[in-house]
Amino acid sequence: MIDFTPESIIYIDCADFHDNNAPAGEIKIFYEDSLSIKNGISTHAMSLGLVVALFKHKLPNAQNIFAGIKAQNLEYRYDEDYEKNISQPVMTAGKLLIDFINDQIM
Repeated sequence: MIDFTPESIIYIDCADFHDNNAPAGEIKIFYEDSLSIKNGISTHAMSLGLVVALFKHKLPNAQNIFAGIKAQNLEYRYDEDYEKNISQPVMTAGKLLIDFINDQIM
C-alpha cells in the first residue's frame, strides 16, 4: 500500500459513538484531527495509533479517514465463520460503505 502512495487511507471498524440513540449500523466519518487515537488504553486503540503513525511516516501527504459503524453488540465469540459475530444492520452498513467507496474510486 505504501508503494501505491494513496491520497487517502480509509479505516473501517465498528465503533461505540457513546450515543445510545444511534441505531446499530449507523455510520459516522471521523478525520484524524477529531480523534484521540494516541491516548487509548486498550491494545486495539494502541494498535490503531501505531498503524496511523506508520502511514503518516511513510505517506505524510495522505489523509487518514476513519469510518465507524455503530455495533449492535460488542461481544465476540470465536467462530471460523466470522460473519456470525456481525449483526445484520452492521453487515448491511459495511457493504453499503464499501459500495460507496468503490463508486467514488471507479
